[in-house]
Amino acid sequence: MNLYNGDYLPERRYEDWCLNERERLLVYFLRSAEKLAQLNVRRENYDSAIHWCQKILHRDRTWEEAYRLLMFCYYRKNNRPQAIRWYKKCSEVLEEELGVTPLEPTKHMYEMIIEGHNQ
Repeated sequence: MNLYNGDYLPERRYEDWCLNERERLLVYFLRSAEKLAQLNVRRENYDSAIHWCQKILHRDRTWEEAYRLLMFCYYRKNNRPQAIRWYKKCSEVLEEELGVTPLEPTKHMYEMIIEGHNQ
């Protein structure tokens, strides 16, 4: 993961021959970072999971699973206001970038946080 330093050949941003490889490497990074975040959540290492989710969102603001994981992490850290802020940010970004609302699992996570179900 440390080898990924951003876009592949950024100086050739608009050249067709490297677009597919750039996209492939980005998706590989995003999926790998998501897996690391999920692993850290399972280990209850929420700060590390938050770190990986933020790295994901730095590269792709619409990666919804990262928002969902952030919401869960902050909820488990007893920081409901921050969890709610991440839901609102997710909703805003998805609407702005894609014209869609969050998926049902994200809405369900938000409802769980609002209702304050036992952790």
